[in-house]
Amino acid sequence: IHLQEPLTPSLTWWTLLLAHTWPHTVTVGTFHAHHELPNWLYSRGRPLFAKFFARLDALISVAEAARQFASAMFPGHYSVIPNGIDLARFGANCNLERHLTANPARTILFVGRLDWRKGFHRLLDSFIRLKPEYPHLRLVVVGPFEGKACRPYQRLARRHGITDGLEFVGYVPPAHLPAIYQQADIFCAPSMGFESFGIILLEAMAAGLPLVASDIAGYRSVVTYGQDGWLVSPDSPTELDNALRQLLNNSSLRYKMGQNGSRKAQQYSWEQIIDQILALYQETIERKRMTMQPQPALTAGLGRNRYGQAVPQPLEEI
Repeated sequence: IHLQEPLTPSLTWWTLLLAHTWPHTVTVGTFHAHHELPNWLYSRGRPLFAKFFARLDALISVAEAARQFASAMFPGHYSVIPNGIDLARFGANCNLERHLTANPARTILFVGRLDWRKGFHRLLDSFIRLKPEYPHLRLVVVGPFEGKACRPYQRLARRHGITDGLEFVGYVPPAHLPAIYQQADIFCAPSMGFESFGIILLEAMAAGLPLVASDIAGYRSVVTYGQDGWLVSPDSPTELDNALRQLLNNSSLRYKMGQNGSRKAQQYSWEQIIDQILALYQETIERKRMTMQPQPALTAGLGRNRYGQAVPQPLEEI
């Protein structure tokens, strides 16, 4: 049984309770979460959570950041196995040559919710500052939001004289998302924190996009600074502006970073990730099988009765 976030108070608890009644069941838990601050739920519920944690036969974390976060409260051996992406979808039509065209209309892509944690407000501020330098610049915003959520940002842009180039697409069906990536030139993920892994970064890499992402634990495990993208401080508008500016000004840099990212994304194909998970399953099953094998009886000092049963021998007969 493989559980995701096994310590979340939900169906996973009942699953672990029932699994414990079946001695041959193997349970594996994957930990996804990461927080820069201590998790009050884990802290207060630690005595209770520890009982469920002890029922897990193998531990997985999706990144080093998730491993550090979970092991701080619940020490153990965690295998770091990242999430995977569908390369056949996101990398199938990767066209790196688009970075070398002379078209001045460049597009920055943001994918995510319009909340504080995802940092869209930072990117919009940067777009407002950069727009006078790059009149044809576009910012395309994709995510699970409705029209009314966009209005404060649209009003802010208009107050700064931005009347074009800001496009709120909203929700895009998964089947159409790869095409959105292919139409962009730069991918920006300005999250403020609380990210254990950057699945959207891998999708953008597979599509051949150079990255500008926040320098936070979950993103550092994906982005190699200067190779496939730039990592910038979540608290520095100047760093964000300069990173975007470098990519907007340098087509060969966009091409190089996009190419490096596309190559790195190959390491995260679901085929490779599944192989790692299956290997862990097999290792865990074998380990549990060994612990459940009956130990050979100690026969020293034992004799046999007429029924062939082992019985203690008198000391003088030993």
